[in-house]
Order: sequence, then C-alpha cells, then structure tokens
Amino acid sequence: MTERLERAFADRVSDLPDATRLLLLVAALSDEDRLDEILMASSAVAGTTVDLDSAGPAAEASIADADLRTIRFRHPLIRSAIAPNRGSGQASASA
Repeated sequence: MTERLERAFADRVSDLPDATRLLLLVAALSDEDRLDEILMASSAVAGTTVDLDSAGPAAEASIADADLRTIRFRHPLIRSAIAPNRGSGQASASA
C-alpha cells in the first residue's frame, strides 16, 4: 500500500510546473519547513527567483500548504515520494 501511495503522489507532482516541482524537491530534502530558506535554496538551484507563487499549484493539487513562514506536506508519504524521484525530470526544473 505504501509504495502505491508514493507512486500516486509522485504522479501528481509530475504534473506540476517546473518551479513548483523544484520547490517541493527542496522542501522534501530539507530538514526544516522554513519557507524563506526553501525559497532561497530553490532560487539558487534554479538560477532565477522562485517565490511564494510557486507553492500555489502544490496547494491547489492538495500536495503541500504554504504560508508566509512554512511549507508543509499534506501527507507524510509525499516527502518520500518526491525525494527519490529527483533524477527523473526534477533536475530539468533548474534548466
């Protein structure tokens, strides 16, 4: 059941815009949920500004919620579904 859920979450993430997928990847790999640090790291990887608007599609897809201070995944398995998939198209978000 866990593997099937992770796959379902990964499929939902793959349909999101590149900047949103990058933001979620950085959040999944981060030990903290501090939005300012995650946005800074995402911007550094992307080579362009990644802002709070990038979290909107993730919220609309019920993957993560962001406020002015934090970003949190709506289900614990989403984090593990995103992180292992960083090599399958996620790196292209920074191109």
